[in-house]
Amino acid sequence: MYKKFLSKISLCDNLSDSQIDDFLKNVTVRRYQKGNTVFVKGKKSDSFFVVYSGRVKIYKLLPDGKTHILKIFGSSDILNLMPMFDQRVFMSYCEALENTELLVVKYDTLSSCICQNPQCAMNTLHVLARCLKSYQLMIEILLLKETAARVATYLLDMPNQPDDCGVLDLTFSKTLLSNMLGTSRENLSRTLSKLEKQRVIQLQGRQIKILDYDTLKRIAECEELSHR
Repeated sequence: MYKKFLSKISLCDNLSDSQIDDFLKNVTVRRYQKGNTVFVKGKKSDSFFVVYSGRVKIYKLLPDGKTHILKIFGSSDILNLMPMFDQRVFMSYCEALENTELLVVKYDTLSSCICQNPQCAMNTLHVLARCLKSYQLMIEILLLKETAARVATYLLDMPNQPDDCGVLDLTFSKTLLSNMLGTSRENLSRTLSKLEKQRVIQLQGRQIKILDYDTLKRIAECEELSHR
């Protein structure tokens, strides 16, 4: 069951069956109920995680006691890989958003794979590059003053549904998304409604269809959203 799953994640791209088997021997499974803490900032870390099922949020605690969500991870996503190459401590907090099953892999297991297999090394670099790109995007979003620019930038970076060009699947609530974008839920809802009214997007339940990419790109570049 887990072997087939692992063979499809980016970290195991183009690895042989025997290499995946060796990898799987060192994988343990942890299950978390909704709301359970997965790890806390500052504690020693010796493993990274692959989300098998469910979702978790990575977040920071702000000085006023509130939280700011950095990223939400779902099935097949890899988290907590970066500390392997630094001080090996957790860099943030992690909590299960729903009942979640994680595959836990020791850093030493991956280090051994990297030393023995150049393809594993390339896969690891690819995962790290995507992780850095994701966090760079969130920094850029938070530096933008207008909520519309933040929303537009986020939507342009979201992957389309495989069979439906321009349709984005919002897999979590507006409350979580507004926290990630550094705004209120009400402000996010107003911005989405205004974008829909101007036929830049179309809201379809938990899906968003982009109707006008050019306008959305201009808004992402901090051009003001028209008040028409």
